[in-house]
Amino acid sequence: MAQFWLYFIGSITLVFLIIGLICFLRRYGKATHLVYLSIYLAFGLTWILLSVFEVLTPKEAWMVFWSTLGATAGVFTIAWMLIFIFYYLENHIDNWAKFILLALAAVFSVVCWTNPFHKLFYLSLKPATYGSTVLLQREYGPLFAVMICIDAVILLYALFRIFQYRLLTHQAFRRPINMFAYFTILMVSYHLLCTFNIRITPLPVSAIFTVLPGLAFTLSALRANNINLVPISRMDILDAIHDAILVLSPENIILDMNNEMSTIMNKEWRRAAGNPLQSIFPELAARLEDTVHRNTPDTQQDSRRLKLRFMFRYHDKQFDTSIYEHHGNSLVILHDITPLVRRLNTTNQLARNDALTGIHNRRSIETAVTQWLNHHQDSDHSFCFALFDVDHFKQFNDTYGHQVGDVVLKQITVIFNHAIRQTDLFGRFGGDEFILFLTDVNDDQARMILDRAVKNVTSEPVEVESGDMLSPTISMGAVFFPKTGSLTYEEIFNLADEALYYAKENGRNQITFRTRTRIDFNTQLY
Repeated sequence: MAQFWLYFIGSITLVFLIIGLICFLRRYGKATHLVYLSIYLAFGLTWILLSVFEVLTPKEAWMVFWSTLGATAGVFTIAWMLIFIFYYLENHIDNWAKFILLALAAVFSVVCWTNPFHKLFYLSLKPATYGSTVLLQREYGPLFAVMICIDAVILLYALFRIFQYRLLTHQAFRRPINMFAYFTILMVSYHLLCTFNIRITPLPVSAIFTVLPGLAFTLSALRANNINLVPISRMDILDAIHDAILVLSPENIILDMNNEMSTIMNKEWRRAAGNPLQSIFPELAARLEDTVHRNTPDTQQDSRRLKLRFMFRYHDKQFDTSIYEHHGNSLVILHDITPLVRRLNTTNQLARNDALTGIHNRRSIETAVTQWLNHHQDSDHSFCFALFDVDHFKQFNDTYGHQVGDVVLKQITVIFNHAIRQTDLFGRFGGDEFILFLTDVNDDQARMILDRAVKNVTSEPVEVESGDMLSPTISMGAVFFPKTGSLTYEEIFNLADEALYYAKENGRNQITFRTRTRIDFNTQLY
């Protein structure tokens, strides 16, 4: 009798508690998962009330009716419980998953209502006297065992996901998740005992065991003040970051990484974790070791967080890499700056190179020559500086158009690029004027290189759309210095410009060489 009153008072208390929580959730709950939680608790509330009606009813027929109706509420309680917990953990649940869970609940409800015809859900369902109380005694059948096993498998998977998230979520969410997990284990254990017809009490307490996980979760979440929040796992955060993240132990063992790092390594986390970085990503391991050794902090700062930063190139990508160290553990972050580097290279190339010919523009060639002169000032390095233009270039533009003039300039650029060496500098000064700077050459070598280039220009005519063949010629002024000395760019340019003027005044299509003091009248004609 005392057990009966304890059950009755406990059930009524739970009923009022659940009603209060459902009202609170419907009024203040704003998140979608609380809708599923409310439905789950509502079905659980219905199941508890039907179980109480079953206990209070004296007639067998009504006892069976309330029991069957309670079983229907029970299977839907478990279905909505699963929908709630999966949505809470994943922050979504597919419609097909909800459909399967609710369809299973509907199937088991039909099986329960048709039990009198097949006796597979309950082998027997009849009243029995316990002291002064008449209660319905159940002997469960094979279909009930199948239902419990299916629910147990799904719940065990849910528990697996729960304990995964317990480790991955912020500690503020761990207590509600833990409470739900512990009471779910209790519920599954009770239902499995029922499958073997092992009873801890003759009273129908399945509803109470099924509702307890939801109640424990709700109360814990309210206490933690995060009832409207769903947990975001550590992996959700890491994988949402576009940077590649790697966590290493003091022995450089891979502890963790996000999807971006897995993509770079071409290795899944489960295959990389627990292995030395050297065996998985030797290029990064070597770069890290070199950087850490070159930037080892003093012993007084070893306990503090250390940040190192370096550039890491891997295949066709470049990464701005940061290392955060704390007590030996390392957090390595690789930020892909390849698009930025490419844009900068493009910008630098546009700033350095002539848009038409692709060689140095005026500013770039002037800067390069000046830097070379400054670097080799007062040394024995020899050089030759040449300035040339295309003879009567304006006539090409006026007669055939600027597009033909551009073709002429491009062909001359190609010819000179083939004639000079990689160490020489070649740039477009402007219009049809070009600068050529030959380094570490003697007088004979300079004359040979310039002579070969000018002859090639003369011997390779340009064909235009009209079919005409154009034979451009070159006038060039060149100045040779056996030693660098303390010359400036302006001085050298003026000397070459005077030589070019001399070449043009004396018939064009020629190279005029000069020294610092005089014009060499042994001009090379073509």
